[in-house]
Amino acid sequence: MELAIAYIPCANASSAKYIAKMMIEAKLAVCGNIIPEVISIFSGDTDVQQEMESLLLLKHDKAKFADLIQAVSEIHPYDTPCITQIEVKDTNKEYLQWCNMILE
Repeated sequence: MELAIAYIPCANASSAKYIAKMMIEAKLAVCGNIIPEVISIFSGDTDVQQEMESLLLLKHDKAKFADLIQAVSEIHPYDTPCITQIEVKDTNKEYLQWCNMILE
């Protein structure tokens, strides 16, 4: 397994928790970390906007990213969620073994 991290902004921590739980139960992610408050600045329809969001980081098998995108998109409250994969260059062997065991 090649470990990767999915970067997924969510409307709030409860939405991030729900998505994390669903992806872990579906064995599409090993672990989720939630940063409860981040400031997101983005282009709106007419001007630059700013919102508070929660950031969900999901550790997952890189080979299953397409499945993860589809599953998250089906339950994410945003019409067009950001689901970005961040490649992990290296991690400790013991953690990777645990990830493999969890996703079997």
